[in-house]
Amino acid sequence: MTIPSALKLLVKVFPDPLEQAWAVGFFAGCGAVANMGGLVVGAMFVQRVSYHWVFWFTAGSRKPKGAKWKSLDLVGVGVLTVSFILLIFAVTSGSTDGWKFPVVLILLIISIIMIAGFLYWETLLPADRAAIPPRTWFYNNFSVLFATALLPSFLWSGVMFIFDIMWQTVFHWSVMSTAVHM
Repeated sequence: MTIPSALKLLVKVFPDPLEQAWAVGFFAGCGAVANMGGLVVGAMFVQRVSYHWVFWFTAGSRKPKGAKWKSLDLVGVGVLTVSFILLIFAVTSGSTDGWKFPVVLILLIISIIMIAGFLYWETLLPADRAAIPPRTWFYNNFSVLFATALLPSFLWSGVMFIFDIMWQTVFHWSVMSTAVHM
């Protein structure tokens, strides 16, 4: 749901068709470069230092200026982002630390409460300001469209995971060599 929401924000922030085309093109180009660049940079960290450093490597961002950004739902997007970070951390920590570990359970509960808070927050905002308007969930065939949109991502992730494991265990390739071949 992040790419459709981001495209909605771009269309809203850049109403002029020429600026809109440039912004969407730049967004798509950055996504393609980041996809491969992140893989190679992550592989460098894993191979040279350790896999723990991948989590410390984050890109800085700055808050955009201008009146266009005042109509964006920064609170909702912020709450949803933090809740997903906590959810992912809890799920990945649960598999290593154990699901009965208090930190895992607390973070999992907090993330679920924050997601519910985000959904409630979106109902309080007008539809033109909401990051994900509540009417989105009631479109005809929404579940079919959502599943169809996610299927290629799941397929690609699964295939890349299998290739990653095979290249490193069967062929004894380094992490960097595996990342470059992906």
